[in-house]
Amino acid sequence: MTDHYVEAVRLWQASNKNMRLFAQCCAMVDGRKTSALAADCKVSVDFIEAHRNAYRLYCEIKTNIELPLVTEVWDKANEGLWVKAAQLRTRLDMTLDKTWDYLQIASDEGMSRETFAAHVDTKENHTPQWLRRLKWVASKLFPSKDDWKTEMPIEKRERYDHAVAVFTAELKAIAEETVEAG
Repeated sequence: MTDHYVEAVRLWQASNKNMRLFAQCCAMVDGRKTSALAADCKVSVDFIEAHRNAYRLYCEIKTNIELPLVTEVWDKANEGLWVKAAQLRTRLDMTLDKTWDYLQIASDEGMSRETFAAHVDTKENHTPQWLRRLKWVASKLFPSKDDWKTEMPIEKRERYDHAVAVFTAELKAIAEETVEAG
């Protein structure tokens, strides 16, 4: 019986970083050990989860679609495509068949992760581009780590927080009005 935790760390530390085997080991490691695995590999928990989800997507497609081509695409395509496919499938609520179709196209055409994401996004994301940009801008105004603000003088920080709150509220109002009207 393989200790998948140790194997994942070993694969990550290997000079060739075999990402497919790494993803497989990540999928086999107990979810409660994810933080420790991320620390031992010196990567983020999100990185571990993304590769775990990519391997689980591969297994789900292999189980439900049952084509020999699935393993060929897994071996041929950049693992970044599988990571992005798992993320897009969740975010855009795509079916397994549709996700598989996009992966085949990407593999056949040798798409990069970014090209693949743009291709799927233009086909599946029906939210207008300008509205997505507004939401993206609003999300960047309040980063999860704002420790950089401690360097600001207190009066400037208060003005900044107020300005960001007003701007974010306005962007959200515009977005909500658009969604309600559409």
